[in-house]
Amino acid sequence: MTRGGFVEPLLLHAKTHTGLYRVLLHGSGGAIAEREFQLVVEEMLSGRLGARTGLTVTLLSGALIGCVRGWVDGRLVAPAGDAAAALRRMAKAIQTTT
Repeated sequence: MTRGGFVEPLLLHAKTHTGLYRVLLHGSGGAIAEREFQLVVEEMLSGRLGARTGLTVTLLSGALIGCVRGWVDGRLVAPAGDAAAALRRMAKAIQTTT
């Protein structure tokens, strides 16, 4: 996840469209909609990271979706840039250990 990637725009979109993401993550589709969203995020991460392990992609997608869920639920107030930077640091740390 490098600077200028999809993470910060996705976080900004989630922050400004919380109703949409609330339905996606908590709506009547529930687990099905959330799983589809996670598959999209995993695909974007896989493309961005190249040939990385499934573990790396799963860990990072879970963290990113956790940020989105935090904004939707009102528990996360960090700016999107700060959250994206933290996710980049996490990605770097994971990639050096997997």
